[in-house]
Amino acid sequence: MENCAYPRNVGEDVILRKGERLVVCSKVDMDEWEIGEIRKTAIYINDESWFIVGKQFSASGEVRYLLEPWLDAMREIPGRVIRYDEEYVRARDEAEKKKRFESRIYPILYLMSGLIGFLPSGVKAKIEAKFGVSARNTTIISIFIELLLFFLSGALLSARSRK
Repeated sequence: MENCAYPRNVGEDVILRKGERLVVCSKVDMDEWEIGEIRKTAIYINDESWFIVGKQFSASGEVRYLLEPWLDAMREIPGRVIRYDEEYVRARDEAEKKKRFESRIYPILYLMSGLIGFLPSGVKAKIEAKFGVSARNTTIISIFIELLLFFLSGALLSARSRK
């Protein structure tokens, strides 16, 4: 990495050099970037191997990962290998965007689960696969709604016929 200029952008992330260490500044908390005592995560940046020694959250919501060089003298087997490049950042950002969308849509679908239960089973299965709203539970809720409406309409008809 000595021949790369710093600071350096990888997608929207920024890599800074601090002596022998690198600092990766990201707006996204990367769950797979764990600090490990045993079986550390190897992170490859331009074919050089690094491992995580620190993780800090800033007040602005930025996450800073402190990386040290993975020396061959360490003779450790990595627990996970990550190639940190433009493709990795793009895939991570797309997954994060999808996760945010699903977290916003799930409460709406949950509130509408009684109506979703009236949909054909194929549609319910797709909603369950994509958003995690149980097709079985929505069907049970819709059956309960149907029975409730049936008994309410029966009660109203019997009350009306008594007049």
